[in-house]
Amino acid sequence: MHEIARHVIHSSETIAMALETLTDIVLEHTLFTTQTDLQPVPSRLAFRHTNMAFRSHVSVLKCLNLRSKALEERLKNEINLHDSRIAVRIGEATQVDSAAMKTISILGLALFSTSFFNFSPATSTTPQRWDVSERFWVYWVVAVPLTLGTVASWVAWQRVYARDAGGRG
Repeated sequence: MHEIARHVIHSSETIAMALETLTDIVLEHTLFTTQTDLQPVPSRLAFRHTNMAFRSHVSVLKCLNLRSKALEERLKNEINLHDSRIAVRIGEATQVDSAAMKTISILGLALFSTSFFNFSPATSTTPQRWDVSERFWVYWVVAVPLTLGTVASWVAWQRVYARDAGGRG
């Protein structure tokens, strides 16, 4: 679409320059006829017909110039509409992405508690080691089912959101 706009703008510029040039020619022709003493009738008629033809062409070029400018504006509106629709789609995708990131953050903060695990790095007197809490069973009883339920709810929510978003587009 931008390629078409480039050609339309070029055409508008060309028509505007042709109009400007022909307007100057009409002005010079009119000045010439007023400054020249034209005695024979055929010469006066020829100048008059030429002037009328020039003015007719100026009128046509003015109309073409206005149509070209109107087409240029309509094309700009179409391009802006197209770009706006793409921006809306990008915004919707960003919202979905943001919601997914929030879900992942909540899962990480609320459900995967690090209080059940401890890593002790090596020191000069003790080697590195992992310690697991003796209440680790609470993790399996509470956190794992809660995590699975949250993930299942999130997947269901994503499907409903995708279905609703598909109906709007």
